[in-house]
Amino acid sequence: MKNDNENTENYPFERFKVIEPINSNSFLEFEKVFHVSHIENSVNIIKNKKIQNHLVFDKSKLRDKRILVVWLSPNKWPGYLYGEIRFTLDWKKLISGKKFYWVEYMKEYNPTACRILITNNEYDYLTPYNPEDKNGPWYFDKASKKHYFNSKFTIEFMLEQDIPLYKAEVIDFVDHHHEKCNLGHINNCPESKFTREDVLRELLCYLIIKQIPLSYIPFKLLDGKHFIYIGLKSILRLFEGVIFKGLVQRGSNSPEALVYSILLNIVDRKKQNAIEIASLFCDIEAVEQVLLKYINNISSDKIPRLDGIISSNMDWKCCPWGIIPDFDEKTFFIVLHRTVYSSGSTFNDPITSIFLSSKIDLEKYVTNFKNEKNPNVICFLSENVNNAHVLKSIEKRVSAMTK
Repeated sequence: MKNDNENTENYPFERFKVIEPINSNSFLEFEKVFHVSHIENSVNIIKNKKIQNHLVFDKSKLRDKRILVVWLSPNKWPGYLYGEIRFTLDWKKLISGKKFYWVEYMKEYNPTACRILITNNEYDYLTPYNPEDKNGPWYFDKASKKHYFNSKFTIEFMLEQDIPLYKAEVIDFVDHHHEKCNLGHINNCPESKFTREDVLRELLCYLIIKQIPLSYIPFKLLDGKHFIYIGLKSILRLFEGVIFKGLVQRGSNSPEALVYSILLNIVDRKKQNAIEIASLFCDIEAVEQVLLKYINNISSDKIPRLDGIISSNMDWKCCPWGIIPDFDEKTFFIVLHRTVYSSGSTFNDPITSIFLSSKIDLEKYVTNFKNEKNPNVICFLSENVNNAHVLKSIEKRVSAMTK
């Protein structure tokens, strides 16, 4: 019988190994890993354009080593300890060229958490982990080039580096665990009681307050639409039944400060204060008009590089895929594929490729396009006598590229 002291074992992770039959209910293939975070932390990730590594603060043996890590896992749960916003990443790309070390297992967690460090560095006080040996909770089958994990346990990968946000393939929304929270709350994390609407409302308020542009952020569409739609409706739903007794009207000069104060109170979770401020308006439409103005500011962004297609001296606009822009029948559209990052491009200056042709039935595509590898930007402008000849040329080039 093995000694329970890990340091005396040749393979301290063997008790958690993936065994036959692979692809049973317990031993699952995986290609993606996830980083899940609470709302404010997620907003900071989006603002800083990276998932930032941090010190380990729990009872881990790495607590005193000053190693900074990003927590990742292939596990999926009905409720997550870590929050409600999930960043999905490609596993093979993350680990290419890395070293792996077994850190520990945390038996006080349920299920037991198995921890593996992924790093560029060497650590002589940790046990090297070879996933091809099939001796632990993560196994790599070299012949099939497939990765598996033992889903009877919590698998926690500790990546010793920041992760640029552009490596996130999709951002979606999950449920917080209804009782437990990794921030130390026991039965008392406010977000554990949040509905999906609550999450989207608060997230949208944060993004507006911090003026974070959304055009290249890969949010997964909800029922075919960008989360902004549901977030906006959720904000307005707070004011159902409110008696609007104020004099602030649509088009007046000073409603922005009031709406900004409403947003601040929502993220501070002072809903009654938000409602009282909203009542200073003449009606709900006046509140909505200002909100739409704020949303337009964060959902419009500069046009990415697209050599030979988009002319920089033309008044192009762009918005996230899943938002239907206001346009007239003369609007010319180019719908772009997900941004591509390579040498010579940065997060702020991506290279973009054509995905769909011009003048499509935009609403049909926006409400029905469900592929996660979808375009993430819509570029558009209105046709006029000054640009019509250029647009005709672009249309021909786009058609050739998309055949």
